[in-house]
Amino acid sequence: QQGLLVVPPAFEAVGDFVEGLALAKIEGKYGYIDPSGTPVIPFQYDNAGLFSQGMAQVMNNNKWGYIDELGDWLIQPIFDRAWPFREGLALIEYKNRWAYINMEGKVVWKEH
Repeated sequence: QQGLLVVPPAFEAVGDFVEGLALAKIEGKYGYIDPSGTPVIPFQYDNAGLFSQGMAQVMNNNKWGYIDELGDWLIQPIFDRAWPFREGLALIEYKNRWAYINMEGKVVWKEH
């Protein structure tokens, strides 16, 4: 009632909860927490995005890929840039070319 801090903040940043997980940052690394604040996916990524359609784009060593809700790689980190999946497709940049991939990582459209 008096605005006192009851639980000290444990994270540098925390995003919105999407599909049951929130993107959070500790010591410059990104991971994911559940609604209780418990880490679910370790803080090991250089950058990361929100979950969409059961996948999140994450970056390590300047390359982006996609993980599932357990932190397992579904699409290996080979892309220069990556965006969330929408209606089964994600926009990516690979070797200075734009493309859309499906949820298996297969290119379904690319610029010529």
